[in-house]
Order: sequence, then structure tokens, then C-alpha cells
Amino acid sequence: MNRRIWYIFGVVAILLGILAMVFSDQLFGNRYSWQMDFKRTSKDPYGLFVLDKLLTEDHNVVSIRQPIHLGLPVDSTEPSLYLGIGNTIYFDSLDLNRFIDFVSAGNKALLVASSPSFVLLDSLHAQVCADSSFFGLPATTDSTVILSTTGKEDAHTFTFRNRRYNESIDWPYFREGPICTELWEQIDELGMIEPDYTNYISLPVGKGMLYIHTSPLAFTNLSMRKETALTYVQHVLGTTLTDTIFWDEYSMTAESINRPFQTGRRQYATSPLQYILQQPPLAWAWYLLLAAAFIFLLFRTRRRQRIIPVLEPNRNTSLEFLETIGRLHFQRSDHKKLALEDMRLFRQFIRNRYRLSARNLDDAFVKQLSQQAQVPAEVIKKIVLLNTNIESSSFVSENTLIEFHQQIESFYQQCQ
Repeated sequence: MNRRIWYIFGVVAILLGILAMVFSDQLFGNRYSWQMDFKRTSKDPYGLFVLDKLLTEDHNVVSIRQPIHLGLPVDSTEPSLYLGIGNTIYFDSLDLNRFIDFVSAGNKALLVASSPSFVLLDSLHAQVCADSSFFGLPATTDSTVILSTTGKEDAHTFTFRNRRYNESIDWPYFREGPICTELWEQIDELGMIEPDYTNYISLPVGKGMLYIHTSPLAFTNLSMRKETALTYVQHVLGTTLTDTIFWDEYSMTAESINRPFQTGRRQYATSPLQYILQQPPLAWAWYLLLAAAFIFLLFRTRRRQRIIPVLEPNRNTSLEFLETIGRLHFQRSDHKKLALEDMRLFRQFIRNRYRLSARNLDDAFVKQLSQQAQVPAEVIKKIVLLNTNIESSSFVSENTLIEFHQQIESFYQQCQ
């Protein structure tokens, strides 16, 4: 009994340790996700909660959570700003047409992404440079960069961190070469990654202006903790902000910048389990349910009685024995003995089934057996004749033995 109590105490202690680890974020402070999701309301290091609060204080920010060809208006009465921030911005053909129409109507657009829409850049490139193609932006790799805007003293140093460790990542930039000369001449360089990597540009599109920034990490919560970041972001947004801002949360992806064609960007198509884990009361209930299931399985797996041994059923080896003996006699060519043994079994069968004495195999026996067994008398006479010849012979051939056995088998098959 004492061993059982200590066993239970040990299991409970282990479960309490597991629960303490699971709920350590509620017990000892928040645990953040270090995924670069760039979600507007996220308070994680690479969320945009701080930027959202700054913009919503003085501007009318409208969220777009559907394809922009459905959610982005082109007939607004006053100039507006389209804002997209993420690792990757994906436009299909309908989205691209609506985006171009929106900017061309005299509005502004600010794309902040490590991998801006390839379809958009390729389309702009093709309109100006018909003889060349756009293959993407180059990048420099480092863990720490210095960002600044042109003509202003607002240098901001940013270090990419993954939890406690600094990591090197790609920092895309613009330069002539990947972008044709004709298009490059229309671009204004507004900011850079020091010493000389242009990461912030503007480009006229119709009556409006398109701004592209390739360092979205500078706008995240982790970056905005520093005062230099606030100054830098204010200078970046200073020439772009309008009273109304359309913040595109649908076309963003949290995928790697090496996947510019990735289309799976449904941030809001969350699974039921993801929703449960985002709600603290439901999360508590879920973890308690898992703990209870674990305890139940742990105790139910213990056997409550001794293991019952498996007993193999008794096997009837009589037939195997007879077959072995028969093969032995046959191999020794003792055909007469096998025939007499076969006849002995035949007499026993007649006696047990039909209650007839097979001692005298005369015509009366043949007639009576034929009537009871409903077997033609010729078959029975053939058996009696062969038996008489075998008993009187000193040698029985293999053919005779086979014929005699076949006659007896024929009787067995026809008898009733």
C-alpha cells in the first residue's frame, strides 16, 4: 500500500511540473512568439502594435481583410494612403489592377516588405524597360544594420534577434542593374542601409506616388522600443501619411523572403485549436483536459489482475499418425497389409453406422448393406471380391491396392 501511495505522489509531482512549465507565461510573465508575423495588433517582438497605436491616434485607419480588389476603393473624395507591411506582399492580377488604379488616381501607397510584390515590380519594370526583365532584388546579409533617411540625422541601429541570440538575415535593397536604367532614373532614393544600400525609394505612378521600403523589421515592436526608431519611422512616414489610411492585412505573408511567390497568406483563417489557445480561459481548460486524459491513461494502463496465460487448444493427432503409418507401409511396399487395414476400417464403419455384422461377406450382407446405405450392390460386390482376392493372395500389387482403396472411397461418397 505504501508503494502505491508513493507512486501516486510521484505522478502528481511530475504533472505539477509539466503544468508549471506550460503555464509559466501566466505565472512568471508573458512568453512571446519570435515569429516575424507583422500582425497589426500583435504585442510580440515582431508585431506592429506600437506602430498601430501611433497611427490610430491622429489618423483614420481602415483595415482591409479581404483581397484589395474588393476592399480598396478607387473613388475616394480625398487623397488616401495604402499601407502594407509584412515579409512578403502578394498581389494577383485583379489586386494589381486595383492597386495601380488606386495610386494612379492621385493616392499614395507605402509598401514595407522584405520582398515587395514581384508581380507589381515586374509590371512597372515591363512598362518602362521592354527589352529587359526583372529578376528580384539583391540583398546584404548581417545581423546588425544602420538605417537612415536621406538628408536627415536619424540613424537607427537595429539588431535582429531570435529570442536571446542575434542572427544574420538578408536585407534587400535597390540598385541600378537589377532595375533598368530608364526606371532607375524615375526613382528617388529616400533612405538607405548604411553605408550605401538604398532600401527606401519613391516612384511616380499616374497622378499618385508609390513608396517602397525593404526593411519592415524597423517598424516592429522590438525596434520601436528605441527613441531613434521612433524618429526614423516618423521621417519615413512623414511624406506619405494622409488623413485616411487603408491598412492591408490580407495581402501580407509571414513566410520567408526567399518565397516571393508563396500564396498561402490567410492570417485570419485560424484553426479551432489556435483560437482556443489564444483565449486564456479556454487554454486553461484545454491543458487541464490533456492532464486529466494523461492521468486516466496512466492509471488505466496498469493491469488489475495477473496475466492469464494463453493455452493452445488440444490437437487431434490421430489422423496425422495414421497418415504417417500409411506412408511407412506404402514405402515398404507392404500393399497387402495396407489393404487389410483399409478393409478393417471399412468393416468398423459398417458396424458403427449401420449396426451390421461384416464378419460374413455373403450375398445376404451385400443385399442388406445396399438397402441401408443406398449404394448399388455392384459397388459392394466389387469390394467383397477384391477383399477375397487380397486375403487369399501372398502378393498384392500397387494397382490392386489403389483400385481397392478407390472402391471403398466410392462407397463412402455414395452411402447415406
